[in-house]
Amino acid sequence: MEKGKVFTRRAILVSTYFGGPFVSGYLLAQNFKLFGEEEKSRKTILYSIIFFIVFFELLFMIPDPIMSKIPNFIFPAFYSWIASLIIASYQEEKIEQFIEEGGDKESVWKIAGISVIGLVITVGYIILRSSFLAPFDGDVKQFGQLEHSIYFDSEISTTEVDKLGQALIEYGYFGEEVQQAVNLKINEDRYNLYIFVSRDWWENKDVLESMNYLENYLSAKIMSLPVSIIMIDETVKGRIEKEVSSLSP
Repeated sequence: MEKGKVFTRRAILVSTYFGGPFVSGYLLAQNFKLFGEEEKSRKTILYSIIFFIVFFELLFMIPDPIMSKIPNFIFPAFYSWIASLIIASYQEEKIEQFIEEGGDKESVWKIAGISVIGLVITVGYIILRSSFLAPFDGDVKQFGQLEHSIYFDSEISTTEVDKLGQALIEYGYFGEEVQQAVNLKINEDRYNLYIFVSRDWWENKDVLESMNYLENYLSAKIMSLPVSIIMIDETVKGRIEKEVSSLSP
């Protein structure tokens, strides 16, 4: 065995839970290297990268309504459980033997640092991957110099979409500073208009008054059907939403 310090079972599982699946791969690989198992160390890094990408790609495929109902601890608990199986099968006895023979455990500070780095990698990947995804499904039409987007159901006419786009430009939501995207869906005898609004502003009186005014304006003067505005926000668990009328002061 090489000289060095070992990552214990507890250290690996705690770091995996808080730092993400790539952390477990790195720590397990370091242990394999410490035990002189270079080939297993290299394969562990490779497999952890593959697992990391496949796991989060599958998460992106879960619909937001389902994702929002899944408890926060489920996913980290799952990949921590995978790590525990690998430890039990390949490393637990060697870790105990290493410590019994006088070997040292890695410091808490190093473990914490690796966990933080793993968390940054995980969050960074999610943000980067999300930037390549369309915010909504359906057809899309763009408006203004910033090419603001209206995503809409195929059964909605482009004439209706054009009217909405022009109204949002005049209202100022489709401005010249920040690119925006909205989603227009038809729901029986009315339209649902999904607009991104940070959850922190959902109960702000001025925001609600502004959204109510826009909802009434679109319903009475612009669109051929009544409009319900639904505010949406992105969270780590997926997209959450709230109808403006349910929060009206």
